[in-house]
Amino acid sequence: MGGWVEGRSLRSGVHSMQVLGLVCTILLVLLAAAPVVAETARARSPRCGAPGELRWSYATGDAVYGSPTPGEDGTVYAGSYDHKLYALTAEGKLKWSYATGDEIYGSPTVSSTRTVYVGSNDNKLYSLTTEGRLKWSFATGGHVEGLPAVDVGGTVYVGSFDNKLYALTGEGKMKWNYTTGGHIISSPALGANGTTVYIGSNDHKLY
Repeated sequence: MGGWVEGRSLRSGVHSMQVLGLVCTILLVLLAAAPVVAETARARSPRCGAPGELRWSYATGDAVYGSPTPGEDGTVYAGSYDHKLYALTAEGKLKWSYATGDEIYGSPTVSSTRTVYVGSNDNKLYSLTTEGRLKWSFATGGHVEGLPAVDVGGTVYVGSFDNKLYALTGEGKMKWNYTTGGHIISSPALGANGTTVYIGSNDHKLY
C-alpha cells in the first residue's frame, strides 16, 4: 500500500512539473512576442503612441512662424519664410506646395468651401484650391501677415501693413476697405452676430 501511494505521489509530482514547464514556456513566448505585436499595432494605427512622442517632422526651406492649419480631411497647411505654402498629409508627406513672391509669416485659413487663403510679404492675399491650384490673388499696399477670416457668406477679411482692413468677395474682388492709423499685423475676428469685424492696429487701437 505504501509503495502504491509513494509511486502515485511521484507520478503526480512529475506531472505537476511538466505542467509548470509548459506554463513557463507559454509565458516566455508571449513576452518575446509582445514587442512585435505592439510595434505592428503602432504601424497599423498612426494614432497610437505615447503622449509627447514625435510622429513626424517635415523640413521646409526656412523658418515656419505661422501656426499650421488642419483641413477637414486631415491635410495640414503651413507657410514658410521660403515663400511657399505647404500641404502635407496627416503622416507628414508632401501633397503639394505653392510658391508666393516673398516670405509667408502668417497662418493659412481653410474655408468651408475647401479654399485655402494665405497672405505673403509680397503684399498679396492668395486664394488656392485644396489641390494647390491658384484661384486668385489680391494685391494690397503692404505685407499681409495676419490670418484671413471668412464669414458664412464667403466674404474674406484681411489686414495689411498699408494700414487697411480689406473685405473681399469669394472671387477676390474688393467690397470695401477701412484705413486705420498704423500697420495691421493682427488677424480680424468676426462677431457672433455675423455683422461685426474686429481688428487691432499698430496705432494702439482696437476697431
